[in-house]
Amino acid sequence: NKPIFRANINLNSTHDLLLPYYAFAGLGRPEKFKKTLEQNGFRLSGFKSFPDHHVYTMQDLKHIETLANGARLITTEKDFVKIPEDWQDKIDVVSISLGIERLDDLMKLLYAELKKS
Repeated sequence: NKPIFRANINLNSTHDLLLPYYAFAGLGRPEKFKKTLEQNGFRLSGFKSFPDHHVYTMQDLKHIETLANGARLITTEKDFVKIPEDWQDKIDVVSISLGIERLDDLMKLLYAELKKS
């Protein structure tokens, strides 16, 4: 008897979808990021996943660059902040937001629950 609120992942991107991209991510479910890119028209030449909260080393970045074979590198905002500054100009970042259906109803429910405590 609980209300259900659905959410959608929204990709905020102005990337050139004619370019090939090589994506990488250190997430709990990296395949979801890959699928989101593909569903939004990105042409992926490859994808490399890392463990969640991975700290990128120079060796990691050089390996990814080799695997990309000239394709533009792309990753998540979460991963981008862990990239050394001198590598950031080589890597595109994709911004993702969460869209919640019936957000006003959800907020009313949360406020009502907070008032009870």
